[in-house]
Amino acid sequence: MSQDISKEQHRLLHILQLNNLLKGICLGVIVPALWYNILALQATSSWFQLGVAALESLQIIGKLMVFMNRQWCFSKKVYISFLFVALLASCLYCVGFHLGNFYGLCAFSASLALHGIWIGCVSKIEIICVNSYYVKTKREQATKSIKLYKGIGLILGPLLGFAGSYYSLTVSGYLIDVGTIPGYIQIICVLIMIIAMLFFYPSIRLENLNSKDKGTDHAETFRHETITSYSNSEKIVNQVGNWHLAIFTVMLLGFIFYLSKSLKKVALPILLLATPHEFKCVSELSLSVDGVYIAFAIEGFLDTIGSFLSYNLNPVVDNRYLVFIAVIFIGVGQALMIWTSIIPTWAFIVSMVLQSFALPFGLGNTECLFYSKIGYRPGSEYTVSYMMLELLGSLIGPFWTVQAYEIKCELCFTFILIWLCFAFLLLIASFTALAYEKKKDLVRASMMGLNQSQSGLYNRSQVIEMKDAAKGKGIKTL
Repeated sequence: MSQDISKEQHRLLHILQLNNLLKGICLGVIVPALWYNILALQATSSWFQLGVAALESLQIIGKLMVFMNRQWCFSKKVYISFLFVALLASCLYCVGFHLGNFYGLCAFSASLALHGIWIGCVSKIEIICVNSYYVKTKREQATKSIKLYKGIGLILGPLLGFAGSYYSLTVSGYLIDVGTIPGYIQIICVLIMIIAMLFFYPSIRLENLNSKDKGTDHAETFRHETITSYSNSEKIVNQVGNWHLAIFTVMLLGFIFYLSKSLKKVALPILLLATPHEFKCVSELSLSVDGVYIAFAIEGFLDTIGSFLSYNLNPVVDNRYLVFIAVIFIGVGQALMIWTSIIPTWAFIVSMVLQSFALPFGLGNTECLFYSKIGYRPGSEYTVSYMMLELLGSLIGPFWTVQAYEIKCELCFTFILIWLCFAFLLLIASFTALAYEKKKDLVRASMMGLNQSQSGLYNRSQVIEMKDAAKGKGIKTL
């Protein structure tokens, strides 16, 4: 029986790896293709910011939908239904090119909205599946491998779009429009995922696995579903200082990180492709649409590195130090994007590299701190509030960016820098509060240990251990 379960787990992992590779390709090819078609249809930048806002924000809504309907996570039919949503989105993507300017752009925006929903829902379902179907010792390894395949997809997607922009395809005498090739790439990827889910997805049962993972119950599984790739949550709980200060800090950081993420996704092509009469701020580095594909491939590579560093450094480095690094990198990157109207090439490259590396790094560690502090309870008002702030940041980021570059770029980006500085100060306050609370806890533990040892509530070794801990901190004991 255990061997059968192990085989089913391996097959499940292979399916999720394949799906994440193909999902990464879809996500990596879609945003550069969006900008290409906006230029081809001679539309305004408002369509682009609308598309990016829909793509980013609806991913958060999709995750929230799964969060509120956990029974979806263990149904193959639900997973496949979201893949059919992806297929519909890909078809709309292709049809939009033959409907004219306005209707084509509407179809394209609807396609992006559907892409955001299916990517967000499927990603959340996969996270919960990994945490439910794998024992503790194998979860981290499985999650890392899945993230690796998605990172490879994020690199391959723009590269396939780049290759497709150079080579025209003819099928049965029909010439495929170069602009529709990304849509056909997505259709092929989604069809492969549907076939894999229909014929190869294992019929694995959650109740069969719970008996093998005796240290994990349903509540603990759900608590760790988002932070499973990070280290011991109990250690993290002890790292956070004052409770309300910690919650406020990580919520602010989550909002800023998602705002910066959507902001960067718009700023990258705008600064590379905009002409001086369109925006007040432009970059000295000017690329064609093909160059933007390469830029997005490099961004996917840096995102993958940032994610894996977040996984590997978390067990040995305090989460707040890692968030410190992410805040500093993003602040420097934002500052380089506003310090002059014509951004030098070196400043643009350094800014994008720092932000591409720091955003997944910061988001992962911020979520780790947040969920480990409040737990992962269905219906938790704190969790929903955090996701709403993520949604708000994803929504306003694209519009914020375009307005900033069209009107007064220094003003809007300066607000982000102010928020980053405020979050930086809150992190310092959290460190200070933690040090003060630890000192109080050591004194309290020392006094309780000495007093209660006489009544037998603590054994001798525990008392000696607490006294040694107190003396190591320079605290006097009785």
